[in-house]
Amino acid sequence: MTPELHLFIVWERAAPFVQPIMNDILTKFTVKKAFQIHWTPSYFPHNLSRFYGQQLPPGSEKELHCGNGPFFCIIVADEQPVYGLRQTSRGPAIVNTNVFDAKALYRHWTGGGHLIHATNTPQESAHDLNLLIGWDPNIFLKAFPGAWDGQCPVLKQDLAGTLGWRDLKQVLAVLNSTSDYVILRNFEQLPDRFISEQHGDIDLLVRNPIDIAYLLNGDLVFREPERVHYRILIGGQLVYFDFRYVGDGYMDEEWERSLLRNRTFSPKGFYTPNPEDCFYSLLYHAVIHKRSVAPDYFARLCEMAKRLKLADFDASTLLDPARLQLFMNRYLNDRRYRYTVPRDPSVYFNQRFIERKQTAL
Repeated sequence: MTPELHLFIVWERAAPFVQPIMNDILTKFTVKKAFQIHWTPSYFPHNLSRFYGQQLPPGSEKELHCGNGPFFCIIVADEQPVYGLRQTSRGPAIVNTNVFDAKALYRHWTGGGHLIHATNTPQESAHDLNLLIGWDPNIFLKAFPGAWDGQCPVLKQDLAGTLGWRDLKQVLAVLNSTSDYVILRNFEQLPDRFISEQHGDIDLLVRNPIDIAYLLNGDLVFREPERVHYRILIGGQLVYFDFRYVGDGYMDEEWERSLLRNRTFSPKGFYTPNPEDCFYSLLYHAVIHKRSVAPDYFARLCEMAKRLKLADFDASTLLDPARLQLFMNRYLNDRRYRYTVPRDPSVYFNQRFIERKQTAL
């Protein structure tokens, strides 16, 4: 059985209990590392908000309850993980019961409430470990194969990305470790060059844009409802992203799920749609979300079609509106996808193309 990496946090107001908690953890798990973490006081509310994925203003009930001073982080390996149903703060869920039940016990010791945090799943562990100390769990296990050395060094650092990210490679490494995502298009020069003259932002498809925004310390550019345009400080400059998400109407919802389910990992270090999805999603974007096909998309689509050996698509298809519509319709109908109106009001929707589609079927 493969060990799972998890972590416990003993928040400041539970600090008097850290020794008995550690003693009990040592009987149940293999302790790998322990740290006392100091967050910058002025950034504490922001760190807490990003960590829990919800807006927690200065002096929030959560901050007052847990404390805003140094806290302990104990990283463990569960050598024999067991999963079962438990009642969590978000409702019933399948969780690692070894870790969850230990957390419940320590919360009881500390008087109830949420003075103890612990990860329920490997996905949550990856999220927390990346943000707290900047490590991917798999890399961490390889770097620290042995048991705890008994030391508890002090880390005076805020969450990863608090003052911006070193480069796009760091951002992508965090996404790879924590999130289901794909970069939809225009990724050919990533990660070394990420500012495009024709297409100025990076388009991600994710499951939950709010979670990704907190994870990456993204700042919403426009406050209107349904806008998903964010800016993130990377390498000292603001980089703009669109966080498209499953169910947003940007594309058929089942197609969006399929894009994530069938994604491929690029040797350059990030996830993209598989070659077929890449072609058809770009074509859909070019004809539905744009008034006309951009010149660079024209050339790229022709090249992609050639690589996919699509006998019924070439440059003449893009120049013939009727053929293009039939080609797009056939693909969508074969997979039971539909044209959908994006929730984001800033996205152009080519209604004329849709009307032609209705008469063509």
